[in-house]
Parts: sequence; C-alpha cells; structure tokens
Amino acid sequence: PVDACWEEEWRSLAAEAVSLETGLEPMLQPGTTGSTQLAGLVAEANDANDRQQQWDHSLWAKVSLLRRRVSTVSQALQQQQKSAEPEQLRAIVCSVEHDLGAFRAKQKAQFEILVAEEASGAEEALAMLSQRFQAWAIEPSVL
Repeated sequence: PVDACWEEEWRSLAAEAVSLETGLEPMLQPGTTGSTQLAGLVAEANDANDRQQQWDHSLWAKVSLLRRRVSTVSQALQQQQKSAEPEQLRAIVCSVEHDLGAFRAKQKAQFEILVAEEASGAEEALAMLSQRFQAWAIEPSVL
C-alpha cells in the first residue's frame, strides 16, 4: 500500500512537471524575453563559477605556501640545537607571522566584500522579481 501511494504521488508529480514544462516552452523559444533572460542567467552563473574556481585555486595555493613555510620553520627550530642562529630563526618566524597576518587580513576583506555583494545582489534580485510578479499579476489569465 505504501509503494502504491508513492507511485501515485510520483505519477502525479511527473504529470504536473510535464504540464509546467509545456507551459514554459513558448517562453523559452529563441528571441523571447524568457530565453534572453535565461541565457543571461546561464552566462552569469558560468562567469560566477569561473571566478569561484580562480578564487579557490588562489586560496589553496596560498594556504599550501604558508603550510610549507610553517613546516620549514618547524624543521629549523628542531635543528636549532645543532646550529644556533637565533637571530636568523627569529627573522624567519617574524616573516611567516607577517605573511599569516596578511593572509588573514586579505581573506577577511574578501569575505566582507562577498557579503556586501551578496546582500546587494539579493536586494537587486528581489526588486527584479517583485517587478516581474507585479507584471504577471496585471496580465490577464490564460485559464
């Protein structure tokens, strides 16, 4: 009985999806406003994906570099007993600390920029959707 209920629900949803797709086909024909908007959204999504991949690569490359530097400092500190050069080690440690601080500040600034862009984008999207919904509400019903 449970399987039959799920199958019936699945059939109902599949039929609803087909009817919705049929209603959207005219709007997605080349040259229509819907297809133009869709093409713009796809292009924007692809651009955002490319930028995210570049950012990811940059982030992890910098993290990898910092990890190697910290590892080098660790090895140098472990070998300090053999060759006591505290001033040289202090300079290396200060340099690594500076790089970590700069990395942290850069990531915080990028995060704040992304938060601001996201908020701005959300407001723009809501305004656009509000206009679209108002236009739809004004249009006569096809039913």
